[in-house]
Amino acid sequence: HILVVAFVEGVGWVFFDTASRSAVRHLVPAEQLPDAVAQNQGRDYAAHLLGSPLGGFLFGLSRAVPFILDALTYLVSLITLLLVRPDFHEERSGERRHLLREISEGISYLWRQPLLRVTSLLAAGSDLVLNSLFLVVIVIAQEQGASPSLVGAMFLFVGVGGVLGAVLAPWLTRRHHVRVVVVGTEWAVMLLLPLLLIVEQPIAIGLVFGAMFVGFPAWNAIIGAYRLALVPDRLQARVQSASSLLAVGSIPLGLLAVGFTLERFGSKETVLGLFGIMLLVASSAAANRSVREAPALKDLRIGPESM
Repeated sequence: HILVVAFVEGVGWVFFDTASRSAVRHLVPAEQLPDAVAQNQGRDYAAHLLGSPLGGFLFGLSRAVPFILDALTYLVSLITLLLVRPDFHEERSGERRHLLREISEGISYLWRQPLLRVTSLLAAGSDLVLNSLFLVVIVIAQEQGASPSLVGAMFLFVGVGGVLGAVLAPWLTRRHHVRVVVVGTEWAVMLLLPLLLIVEQPIAIGLVFGAMFVGFPAWNAIIGAYRLALVPDRLQARVQSASSLLAVGSIPLGLLAVGFTLERFGSKETVLGLFGIMLLVASSAAANRSVREAPALKDLRIGPESM
């Protein structure tokens, strides 16, 4: 039963996440879009940071308590959504079209936008590396003799890094061009990766891994704001889902490849392989013309032409 509930919840989350990201442009002024996206990022990382230890504590009280509390949070979320006054999208006209045609339209529009296309491909590469590193970091820590509880504590730094990044994101997106945020984030991950070959203490490993996530709230904030400004309202969800599919679709392949290289070659060789991928991603980000010459976010306006 738990697996069925988890599956249904996961499927529902995909629809909710896509719709909620698309609705942001109707809830906040255009100039506040990066801050709004960054705050949502901070919320997600804070939940990651607090959720696991809180869940363990509640499960210790009773096996039913975590599930009851989870159901109550969904109820509160539903009530708050019903109290939101603005519409989440514009009025739609015309008859419905086939689902596959609408998906194709979203992918096509994403591919015609150079900045969105390039950053989606860059995100696919960095997501592959970062999600693969979860498995690699566990293996490295176990090779250093870390206990299961210490390995779990290491991943708290991922949440800390994300929350810190969310705090810094509004300042970064206001002060720096998208080029600085995108290229800086990719290069930071690339330069931090080799440290996993050097550090030996599990806590130090966790610090290095967590530091890789500091730049991504700013990345997601500024690219999310560009997407909200550039994409017509009727295509927001389709383009968002296409971008997410491109990024998330690389993760299973990465995990499969990393599992093979860990077993066949070892952790150091796997880290070097992931470093090679990040070197390619970071170099592509720095060399890409669409990233270098992207218009300033303040020069973009959400008007009828983008609605």
